[in-house]
Amino acid sequence: MQRIILLGLVIAVLASCGRKEREDTVTVDAVRAQFGFASDVVPICGSDSILGKRIPDVGQASPNPGCGFNDAVRVYAVSGIELSPPARMQCRTARITNSWARNHIQPEAISRGDAIVTAHVAADYSCRTRNHKKGARLSEHAKGTAIDIKAFTFASGKRLSVLDNWRGEGGRMMQALFRASCRIWHTAIGPEGDRYHLDHFHFDAARAYGPGGYCR
Repeated sequence: MQRIILLGLVIAVLASCGRKEREDTVTVDAVRAQFGFASDVVPICGSDSILGKRIPDVGQASPNPGCGFNDAVRVYAVSGIELSPPARMQCRTARITNSWARNHIQPEAISRGDAIVTAHVAADYSCRTRNHKKGARLSEHAKGTAIDIKAFTFASGKRLSVLDNWRGEGGRMMQALFRASCRIWHTAIGPEGDRYHLDHFHFDAARAYGPGGYCR
């Protein structure tokens, strides 16, 4: 019942505001109750739409001096969409993730008859090179500017994964969500990009690009 109520609220907001930048009218208490978040999961990064926790600087003790970041948070939900499990990132990345949810993937999903409840996280912070290749440049995951998504769960109860549904049933929805993501993320890589991304979408806010800078 809570999911049905939340879906109705999201649809009403989108119908009245279109795709313009906005703050959600779904309350913090409603989102916390829906997903069972504890009371210490609170609005962060200057937005009521981003629920999470401030955490200590990440990766500062790493042997690789290029790893880690400050202004660190663990994000539990953005614009009413749960991140499962919660993801560690910079506040700057959290704000981009929030805009991605609110202005891009949720409107796309609703336009196709459903609403996203949960984005399933495959990876967040990790002190590693790109694609785990020896000698490669550091991944954006090592800087708190990246998140990998492997699946979505919808208000209807349906779950679509990148691995199982990109080319099969639900493929049009998954491909549409990826294309919508390309409009906000600086880097977006999916199954058509390379063999390393057959089971997840990689999104990052690399400063080398702007929004929509690299989409494959």
